[in-house]
Amino acid sequence: MGGEGTPHAVEEALREQLRLAMLSAQSAFQDSARLIRLLTILGHPGTPEDLVEETLITLSAVFQIDVASVVRVVKDHLVVTASCGLPEDDPAFVVGWVPSPTTREVLRTGRATNRQFPSSPEATGPEAAGPLSKEEDLVRQLGLRSAAWLPLPGDDDRIDHLLILYRRREDAFTRTEMELLDSVASRLLLVVQARRRAVAMERLARTSHALSQHRRIGPLLRDATRLLRELVAAERMATFSITNGHALPVVQAARDRPGTDGANGDPPWDLGGCPAEQLPGWDDVLDGSPHLLRVERPGGIRHLLVVPAGSRGSPDAVLYADWTDLPPMMLPTVETAAIFATTLTAAMQNAALYRALSASETSLRAITDSISDLIAVVDGSCRFLYASASYDRAVDHTPGSLIGRSLLDLVETEDRIPLRNALHTSMATASPSMIEYRLLTGDGRVVWAESQLRPAALSDRRVVMSTRLVNERRLREDELRHQALHDPLTGLANRASATKRLEEVLSADGPGEIGLLFCDLNKFKQVNDRLGHAAGDALLQEVADRLRRCTRTGDLIARLGGDEFVFILDGITTLDEVMEVGRRVAQVLRRPFLLGGEALEVSASVGASVGRRGEASPAKMMSSADAAMYAAKRSGSQLDLSSVTRVVG
Repeated sequence: MGGEGTPHAVEEALREQLRLAMLSAQSAFQDSARLIRLLTILGHPGTPEDLVEETLITLSAVFQIDVASVVRVVKDHLVVTASCGLPEDDPAFVVGWVPSPTTREVLRTGRATNRQFPSSPEATGPEAAGPLSKEEDLVRQLGLRSAAWLPLPGDDDRIDHLLILYRRREDAFTRTEMELLDSVASRLLLVVQARRRAVAMERLARTSHALSQHRRIGPLLRDATRLLRELVAAERMATFSITNGHALPVVQAARDRPGTDGANGDPPWDLGGCPAEQLPGWDDVLDGSPHLLRVERPGGIRHLLVVPAGSRGSPDAVLYADWTDLPPMMLPTVETAAIFATTLTAAMQNAALYRALSASETSLRAITDSISDLIAVVDGSCRFLYASASYDRAVDHTPGSLIGRSLLDLVETEDRIPLRNALHTSMATASPSMIEYRLLTGDGRVVWAESQLRPAALSDRRVVMSTRLVNERRLREDELRHQALHDPLTGLANRASATKRLEEVLSADGPGEIGLLFCDLNKFKQVNDRLGHAAGDALLQEVADRLRRCTRTGDLIARLGGDEFVFILDGITTLDEVMEVGRRVAQVLRRPFLLGGEALEVSASVGASVGRRGEASPAKMMSSADAAMYAAKRSGSQLDLSSVTRVVG
């Protein structure tokens, strides 16, 4: 008896209801456990990038997902920004995918979607579109059977990013799973946004103090541009200072590619000054607040962040950050820019106050500078009539010990006549002049001094001297002169110095001819390629040390650049003298060089030319020696005796 009303049938129905209830409870418990686990991940501290990565890993674990990816919409394709399941070198991270029809529908509607794939999906159309693979190719290659697409809308509800989940299980994502995933995606979006803002605020707080230290507007705006670019990851930046309604460019830079469409009405990258009202977004920023503008161009939507700094209604500067594509997910823009603009405005006002203070201190600075100068009055015999206390502080000569003493006693011997002549000229012409000379200090040092000579009166032949020590400046000038004429790596003369020396010896009078050796290292490129540039530099320094031992007294050796060296031999009487130096060069370079515990063999090819004074030109001698060197290199010999050229023009 199996009727519906029998006790057995009722028992079976109750058992089935109990089983369904238990399954429902188990499913609810499982969903709750999933949600708790995901919410726990979202609550962990860390960077936005770490948060996204941990969320994808957890989603993959709790939903048995094989490929979980966050993709960014870039024009008409998708670029993967984070993934669990794709190899790190997958092209999807760089060139992206062509989106599937389902993806396009989700982007259009903004609604989460899931679907199942056939057991053997077939890719439609070509295998790839240019460098981009199709999203369907991933499904086919990995044997994926179901997927879910969850939109991540931007600040103005545009779909900038998607969370796409693929798995090999045949069953589709359930309605409950989709609701849970949609909730997690929304929370992920909010948490990432909050953390990105927190990171930006932390960076701004950590670095903005440097802006307040500037005293000049130009360097301040350049540093501010760099900081804003880092905060919002802009592709292009431009900053304009505003003076009397006119905008002048301070910074114009591109990260990936320069702007080329300024002539078509785009932000004025690479343009000069213009009226301020012609700047993009000028009317928007007159309220003193940053604005994020969307500009439609033939190539797509471009985003332009406009940040004013200065007084409301009349900004003193405007900074532009530009993206030709959509900005990265949850990039801190307007909110961060508003705080940044406040910081920059305060720094600009601070710099203006310092400029005003500096202007008010000009007179006082002139007085204190004079006090710190060495002030003296000397007579027609160059004897001290007066000396200020600063002589004691600066050069260890007490004023009392100087009165009646000749100024020339304190001056280096070679500089005494020029100084005396300058003093007498000032007395005779009643005109001020300036002279530099070396001064002997009371403790035995020699320092450079610069004196301004002012006649006190023509009748009594006295000169007031205002002297400053310029020793550091002269040392810097000497160092700069040395750097201008010497190779910084080897300390040898450089190309400019060699050219100047060759011109001098060829134009000078005297007996003998001029010899020129052109030396090029063999196998140097292999050393650079195999051991690195540091080893190459060390080798060039060792080569230079050896080559110094090859020259005669009065000869010049120079490094022209790379592994090329040149010898200028003055007063040559026979070709054998040139060739002897060339043979010494080849010989000293035959010995192995020990670099990093490894013995390296680096030979040289040497060419030579000889020129007559007053007849040969430096350029012709250089080219002739260079040609001889290449002849030696082609012949396989280190020194080509047959290629020595006597240059006569």
